Amino acid sequence: MSRSLALFLAALSGAGLIACSTDICHFDLRSKYGSCDAGTVAPPCPAYAGVCEGALSQNCSANDVAVLNRRLSCLQSLPNCVAGQETTWGQRVLQCDIPDSGTVSLGCAGALTGAFVDAGCSL
Repeated sequence: MSRSLALFLAALSGAGLIACSTDICHFDLRSKYGSCDAGTVAPPCPAYAGVCEGALSQNCSANDVAVLNRRLSCLQSLPNCVAGQETTWGQRVLQCDIPDSGTVSLGCAGALTGAFVDAGCSL
């Protein structure tokens, strides 16, 4: 898994939230875990949403937000995970980070990752 995808998933699931203007900072990937074991996913980090919104508005371009929204839409459209199919479901999650959706600028990605840390969230 790429480092950027790992950070993206950490922001999504570890914080219990995600970076779409508002949906980006509030999506909880854990809602898609269904009957699968969430494993080592950290509990939600409510403080992230506000810090994320600030980072998003100050550091992310319209293109960055569009890319994040496409990735978010992909994640939202996933079916819930079914026990015994974790690997297949995990691969579908990773497919949401496809290059076709575009690239988020380093400044935006760094700001969103920094927001996660600044909010006191842990993985």
